[in-house]
Amino acid sequence: MTNKYPDPNPDAPWPRIAWLMSFPNSGTSYTLVLLNQVSNRTLASNYGQECEMDRNGRSIPVHPDSPFGPFYRDTKRKNPDKYIITKSHCGGRCPECGPSKYLETRRSFLISCASGSRMVPAINTTGSMREKVHYDPIQIVHRAIHLIRDPFDNIVSQFHHLQKERPLVWRDRYPNNREGFQKWCREVDSVFWPEERKSRLIDDDVLQAFVGVPCHGEFYRYMQWHNLAFEVTRRMEIPTLTIRYEHYADKFDKQLSDMLTFLQLPSMGEVYEFQSGKNYDSYYSDNDRTAAWKLMKLLVTPEAWGAIKEYETK
Repeated sequence: MTNKYPDPNPDAPWPRIAWLMSFPNSGTSYTLVLLNQVSNRTLASNYGQECEMDRNGRSIPVHPDSPFGPFYRDTKRKNPDKYIITKSHCGGRCPECGPSKYLETRRSFLISCASGSRMVPAINTTGSMREKVHYDPIQIVHRAIHLIRDPFDNIVSQFHHLQKERPLVWRDRYPNNREGFQKWCREVDSVFWPEERKSRLIDDDVLQAFVGVPCHGEFYRYMQWHNLAFEVTRRMEIPTLTIRYEHYADKFDKQLSDMLTFLQLPSMGEVYEFQSGKNYDSYYSDNDRTAAWKLMKLLVTPEAWGAIKEYETK
């Protein structure tokens, strides 16, 4: 699905920034590697700590007149002629956090979409240090790819990602299986429930809908994130292509072709194989799913519902 807006600034320099907007653990890494290998063109990111640096230990901006980003992931491959896909996770996505950190407005979400970090020479020592930065998205962002994944699988994938990051004592407490996931959900829900109840920005009907939803905060963040992603790109009036993680398994050729056409990238390299089979239906009971859908339907905008409703009947 693609909207039909033209590029907002026809006089902007090339390559132009095209966001890959993705809720964490929805297939970001695979999408970036796939496009990188198939096109043999370089990528960009808001997050300088994962990017190549120059000889002075500085992140390398795609456009010199936008020193706060985005930054080249690497400079070994050729620049795209038209659009450079640029990683952005935007905001409201923190795991294990309360509403004071995850509630977003359209404005704060847009600011987060254009925020990240750059590496600069460290002060009074060798090496580099990370510096928070923000650029003006209205001036330099011209397209977006909006990546969507089944909410239930996406949230379990978040849990699996934490398994890789957290210390052994955390992994012992929450084993990497259904039981560990459900225990993690119960305890995180319990920790932040008092803050959620006190928040003036969470309605009583939403609080009631939290009951019975494992990891209700994660489902809230997921739905808020996609609501705002659709709203932000619509208000920016930039062409936006919506893609699905699951289509790498059942509509691979079409989805890849859609992305290459949208970004005006060549197809000249090897295809990075997609490893399918990551399905986590067993992590939820039927009651869990019913309660979670009730919550999401309460939160979802019509635009976002059009993109996620197919997951309800899969």
